[in-house]
Amino acid sequence: MILYSIEKNSAEEKNITQIMKLRKEVLVMKIESKKLLVGTATFIAILAVALLLYNWLSETISPEQHIPTAADFTVIDREDNEVHFFNRLTEGRPIVLNFWASWCPPCRAGMPNFNIGYQEFGEEITFMMVNLTDGRRETKESAIEYIDGEGYTFPIYFDTERLASMAYYVQGIPVTFFINRDGDVVNVVTGQMSESVLRAEIERIQ
Repeated sequence: MILYSIEKNSAEEKNITQIMKLRKEVLVMKIESKKLLVGTATFIAILAVALLLYNWLSETISPEQHIPTAADFTVIDREDNEVHFFNRLTEGRPIVLNFWASWCPPCRAGMPNFNIGYQEFGEEITFMMVNLTDGRRETKESAIEYIDGEGYTFPIYFDTERLASMAYYVQGIPVTFFINRDGDVVNVVTGQMSESVLRAEIERIQ
């Protein structure tokens, strides 16, 4: 009886120890689960905010969505005269509005096609080749040197105050806006301009 009692007590203590161990493991699992849930919820919240921010930024900088009609701006020409976009528009001709810089390889690659287009359609279409003149990476002098060095004859303008690029939500170059005589932005083409695309877009705005 005494031996049995001792063994019985030992067994009970062992069971109690196991139960306490299991309870501790369950408690740890609950804590870890809560941490996982909190972490997952935080991740989902961050992801949702990032997605909303991405969508908002995409909509904010999209020229196609935000420039249904032409926006006015002021740039300067070679002689530092102010040139107002709406003054060009009121001349009654469609406009090819291109944003470029001499340090931009795809801009440079498309320039020969713009020059061909200007020589062929310059009497019917207004070409506004707007240089992003930030004063550091691009200056008025460097832009003129490049254009004159290549022998291009189209007129160039300088966006020294970023008024034009901001008006058209320009975030990358080259980008070209094709605007009909009513001031509607018919299409926006990003990237290097090919001669075939230029001709096709000019036909759309004529």
